[in-house]
Order: sequence, then structure tokens, then C-alpha cells
Amino acid sequence: MKSLEAAKEWDKLEVWMGIVWQSLGMDDSVGKIEVVTRALLLQQLSALPRFKDLCKANKLHETWKSRLKQICDQVSDTLQL
Repeated sequence: MKSLEAAKEWDKLEVWMGIVWQSLGMDDSVGKIEVVTRALLLQQLSALPRFKDLCKANKLHETWKSRLKQICDQVSDTLQL
């Protein structure tokens, strides 16, 4: 995650972060995941619809759906979308 972000490999990071969000368990810490997701969405606007769809799908636990939706909403508000 860190190396893809540092290398600005936004396309690869987009795929990786989707996998990360889907694999989270209830006891996982998401602080850094949230930070990287926010940075990704601000840099790769085309990823925003994918992550919004992920919030709607049944692939995430409800807790993570709401956290990811908050991030998507924050990015949309920041970019005034």
C-alpha cells in the first residue's frame, strides 16, 4: 500500500485498496487504510464511482461500508462534485 502510494501508482493502488476494504475483519484497524483511500480518491477521481459502488455492495461489513461512504462523501464535498 505504502509503496504504491509513494510511487504514485494510482491505478494499481485503486485495485489493491478495493481488495483491502473487502478483506477487512471486524477487529482490523483502518486508520491508515482510510488515509490512503482518501489520498487515492483525491488523486484518481475515476476511482470514486468504484468505491461508491463498493459501499452499496454486500461485500463489506456494515461498519466498513459506512466508513468508506464517509470517505467518498468527504472527497465529493472537497472536490465539490
